[in-house]
Amino acid sequence: MDVTPTELPEGWRWAADPEERRSLEAELVREMPLEHVLFGRSARLLARHEGRDDFLFRIDGSEVAQVHLTWSVETDPFFPHAEVHSSLEAWARTGGVMK
Repeated sequence: MDVTPTELPEGWRWAADPEERRSLEAELVREMPLEHVLFGRSARLLARHEGRDDFLFRIDGSEVAQVHLTWSVETDPFFPHAEVHSSLEAWARTGGVMK
């Protein structure tokens, strides 16, 4: 499946509101323990799922990460659950569904 800049899997929408982006980027930082796979990496919110607490972040340039936020400060490095993909297109091929 090729992805154009405006195509997202069903149930996903682009995050267009700057305040929403800032708020959710701050929440990601708040939740991550030191050992988390995304700790210390630059993350910018791209999209969110309308029916789940899943969010898509651009990570350090071309990679993207789908993250299921927990709304809690975490100590387990596996939470919040995150799956990193090499590109937006690679992520879109998953249909926006986490393993």
